[in-house]
Amino acid sequence: MLMICIEWWAYEIGSFLMGLLSMVDLSAQAVIYEVATVTYMIPMGLSISVCVRVGTSLGAADTVQAQRSAVSGVLCTVGTSLVIGALLSLLKNNLGYIFTNDEEVIALVNKVMPIYIVFQLFEAICCVYGGVLRGTGRQAFGALVNAIAYYAIGLPLGIVLAFVVRMRTMGLWLGMLVCGVLAAAALAAYTARMDWALAAEEAEKYAGLRQQGTEYPESGAPRAGPEEGAGSAVATGTCPGVSLTMFSSPGCHADHFRTPDAALALPAPPSGLSGRQLALRRGAALGAASATLTAGLVVSLLASRH
Repeated sequence: MLMICIEWWAYEIGSFLMGLLSMVDLSAQAVIYEVATVTYMIPMGLSISVCVRVGTSLGAADTVQAQRSAVSGVLCTVGTSLVIGALLSLLKNNLGYIFTNDEEVIALVNKVMPIYIVFQLFEAICCVYGGVLRGTGRQAFGALVNAIAYYAIGLPLGIVLAFVVRMRTMGLWLGMLVCGVLAAAALAAYTARMDWALAAEEAEKYAGLRQQGTEYPESGAPRAGPEEGAGSAVATGTCPGVSLTMFSSPGCHADHFRTPDAALALPAPPSGLSGRQLALRRGAALGAASATLTAGLVVSLLASRH
């Protein structure tokens, strides 16, 4: 959630800054923001799918399938983003008329849209890599990259270009473009160097399927294939006449799953927050949100009086 909010807040800050320039810049920023909201939904959906697929594969200790899911998600995202970019390029001269009839605003939107078309490709790549990181439990790194890219590089550069160099809205989006390129490169490099076997071990430990200190057998050790797996059966408690047959493939670690009795003998995973801790944390979040809303209303009232 923090990864998504960091990007969302950057858009909101950009809209606020464009409002300090002129109504034309603010209107153009609002139009591009609406377009960005729609186009972002596709990589967001792919990101969620990749997160689920990668997490499920790592939980099953199938690192090969996890990597395939990650690569497939990235390729699908790049493909859809290229299609979206092509459509926006074809419609950029008429896109502004959906939102306004002001020719000055439409002209500014047409001027900024090529920058956004390139930016949305890298933003989509960042989004799907965020799904990969969430699926591997490394979302903290993604949030850190987004925070540095948006608030230490992208927004400061965009502010300088918009207000100092006087490029206005185009300057802001050039800063966002640099931010998107750097963030996508950082996330891609981190994912390429990721230890997927270690990620699978951490996923199993977190789910309580593996004890601390246990290791996988050597890669050359024989594993149960379809022939051996088809012959194995586990009796189900009070119904000895009903058996459950497990099938396993050579590419996965289904043979490492424990029997129900062995799973019960494992230590329980860490318990969640108590009711008091949950109430305190949610109460603090609600209080912070209420304080932010109150501060915004006060600033708005004071600004309207002047």
